[in-house]
Amino acid sequence: MEGMHRIALSTVVFVSLVLQAPVVFSQGIVPQGALRVPLLTVRLKAGCSSAVQVTSLQFKHEGKGATSDFLRVYVMTGERRLSNGQSVPRKQDIRLRMRGVEIPRCGYTDVSLYGDLSPSAISMAEHRFRFIGATTDGALDGTSTSQASPLKVTPHSTSPSVTVSFLTVHTTMTYGEGRTVARILLTGAGSATQEISAITFTNDGSAANSDLQNIFLETADRSPISTVSEHMDGRTVRIVFHTPMELRRNQSLLLQLRADVRASRTHTIQWTIEEPSDIETAEKTGR
Repeated sequence: MEGMHRIALSTVVFVSLVLQAPVVFSQGIVPQGALRVPLLTVRLKAGCSSAVQVTSLQFKHEGKGATSDFLRVYVMTGERRLSNGQSVPRKQDIRLRMRGVEIPRCGYTDVSLYGDLSPSAISMAEHRFRFIGATTDGALDGTSTSQASPLKVTPHSTSPSVTVSFLTVHTTMTYGEGRTVARILLTGAGSATQEISAITFTNDGSAANSDLQNIFLETADRSPISTVSEHMDGRTVRIVFHTPMELRRNQSLLLQLRADVRASRTHTIQWTIEEPSDIETAEKTGR
């Protein structure tokens, strides 16, 4: 019977990713180790003859700071990341491959370049970035750029971090509603309590889009703690907590990712956190 077919689930047994929490910063003054730093925004406009698919964007690093000050740069629109993170080359332009970026006919799309600074970025170094161009399947009707203030790096003490461990899912995955598709252990490190507001999961397997539906996080005792995402966006899904979840130093929290499985038996699921900034967390302030 189709409703009982099994889905291949590739599990990772206690493989940990240590992700540094983002550092709070003000415009133009950016501390070492800051994540998801806005660098510039580009508006891409399509003509009225047809929609335009964007396959890559090109940028150039400028300023006196070393390119090694950045661990990675990437493109987003709103809260959705459109490219993988990539290091900044010393001399060549930065080319970032886009995924799922289509500009509607007679419309426009705003995309932003973000960067993650190294904790050892050189203090007082200055950085700026410039938009070079786009690779598309049709002609753009124009572009405009909103340049962020030049960045100046300032010293910062060690930031807290989160260790993410993907644990074995003990039940066999089958087609149907409310299946456990991942078990995640989050552990806090550093002196400060952190507040996690959202997590973006990426599937390195073949299941995508509507293969998983009604996706949410719950605690180990089955209490829902997030909003419900209708389906994956490609092979990613962003889960937003109802209220920011506190994670203290050395505290561990076991969470379960649940979903309606609508994939065929040939599809696979293997979760990861692709980029450090895919865990949206900040130091708790006040009491």
